Amino acid sequence: MNDPSDCSDVKSFVQEFDLGPVPFLDLDEVVRRGGRQRQVRRAERWAAVAAAAALVAGVVVGVAHVSGRSTTHQPAASISPTPTPTPTPSPSTGGQRLLTARSATISATSVHVKELLGVGLSLDVIVTANGAQGTLLGQGKTSVFLSVGDQIYIKGPVSMPPFLPDSQVAAAHGKWILVTSIGSLFDVHTLYRLGWSFTPYGIPDPTLGSTRDIDEIPTIGLVTQQNFRLYVGVNPPYRPYLVETTPYPTYATYTDWNAPTSPLPPPPSPNDVYVPVLGP
Repeated sequence: MNDPSDCSDVKSFVQEFDLGPVPFLDLDEVVRRGGRQRQVRRAERWAAVAAAAALVAGVVVGVAHVSGRSTTHQPAASISPTPTPTPTPSPSTGGQRLLTARSATISATSVHVKELLGVGLSLDVIVTANGAQGTLLGQGKTSVFLSVGDQIYIKGPVSMPPFLPDSQVAAAHGKWILVTSIGSLFDVHTLYRLGWSFTPYGIPDPTLGSTRDIDEIPTIGLVTQQNFRLYVGVNPPYRPYLVETTPYPTYATYTDWNAPTSPLPPPPSPNDVYVPVLGP
């Protein structure tokens, strides 16, 4: 390349590829652009770090909240001890057992009573708190028995001498006969009256008699001076089950306690009631 002719050839070759004047290079601008790019990249890195930190903080807070909930215990509700019930003392005397039998009768809903009223007469009735209904049997005949409201009625051919003689039954001409004042019938007027009928007025408290099972129920006899023996349950609810008197070994029975019953019919119309002239 020391030959002048060679230099001339090179210049001619280069001129054929001339792309114009060489642009001006501003070094200060190059430095400024590099600084701005570094600032942008630095800001982007800080933004990413901040976002990651916020995400981590949120996770930590959530975990702490859940952990706090899982480890927080509500105080256990205080439970008061159930008091031990005090048992009701069992009746020990004849008077106490009579009171419990009376209470058990009055508080019942119903009972089936079969009772002798004298020679040739008997009752077969269902007694409730509001009255009673069933049959009166005697002389081989049957009359309807009804206790409703404040009155007691029978309807049919059965007479009850000397209180209700045959002549008064005939005079009724098939109407209901008002018989409330006949004491033996009033004893089954309601459960309340039945409960009080076990010890007739004027008789002292009974004494304790022998025990026996009635329909597999253990009972004990309550004995009065008139040899009136009422057998009541040995165990609660101390209901009465049988009455014995001399000379009737089965004077009355009390069964089917609290059994379902038919509703009582309404009282008879006054026009369908005969008021008899009762004997002594």
